[in-house]
Amino acid sequence: MTQASQGTVIWSIVIATVILGALILFSASQIPEVPEINIPTAEAIAAAIVIPEVVIPEAQRIDTNAINHLLEAEFTIEVNELEDDCIVGLESEFDKDDVNDEVKALIEADLGEEINIDTINYNYENDYDFNIVNLGLDDEEDREAEIASTLRVTYQLEDGNSDEFRETVYAEASCSNWDEDDKEFDDLTVKYTL
Repeated sequence: MTQASQGTVIWSIVIATVILGALILFSASQIPEVPEINIPTAEAIAAAIVIPEVVIPEAQRIDTNAINHLLEAEFTIEVNELEDDCIVGLESEFDKDDVNDEVKALIEADLGEEINIDTINYNYENDYDFNIVNLGLDDEEDREAEIASTLRVTYQLEDGNSDEFRETVYAEASCSNWDEDDKEFDDLTVKYTL
């Protein structure tokens, strides 16, 4: 190739480069400007999230008489033992001070004044409401029940008056965590109401 033909090639490359550069500059001026993107912070996102308050309804007491009757029919001995143990527990946990306080509070609320009472006698009725929570067929330590009874309280006021008064106190016990060695419930709570 001669020097003159090489000059033509070089000028062709230079002209092509200039034209290409002009096209690139012209194209760059035609590209729209990219808008600014506003990315929120984590705090802004967290503040925008509204979590509704969850209200869990209170569990309603279910009538378990049908279940108790089925268990009594199928596991008579186990049900009777559990009921007997709960009755013994209820009566052994009997707290005269709690009963006296309940009776005294009721009378004071009725009279509107403070009084002192002298309790004479407490008698449980022989009628118990019994609800099986867990019969403990797999493990006796799991035995659990609820029992309720009526307690008749006879008392006198400590004001010299010999009149006797009577009140009805309802005793409810929750019996759980049976201890086979001691033959008693380790967790037994009794509540008295008038």
